[in-house]
Amino acid sequence: MAVRRAVASILALGCGAAAREAAPDTELVVAHFKEDLSWAAMWNTSGVRLRVYTKGDVPASIAAERLPNVGRESHTYLSHIVNNYDSLAKWTVFTQGAAPTWG
Repeated sequence: MAVRRAVASILALGCGAAAREAAPDTELVVAHFKEDLSWAAMWNTSGVRLRVYTKGDVPASIAAERLPNVGRESHTYLSHIVNNYDSLAKWTVFTQGAAPTWG
């Protein structure tokens, strides 16, 4: 589970202080299409805001914001930055919808 430790280390960098209401210290932004998101729930903690954007069907298991199915994950990441520019987290981790793997 080296991947979990690596992701946890990255997310922990921004979790030192209590999360602010307007902008959390750490945010995990997931670009989803049709992947299984069961892995993402473990990061939905008090120190990390989980933000899922989907260009496919909205998953029943997790809150997600719908985006038009244009571009790729970089479109999702840029949309997040542009639409939340004034309230971005101190640390933002961008990832695709599939569970992180190592190697």
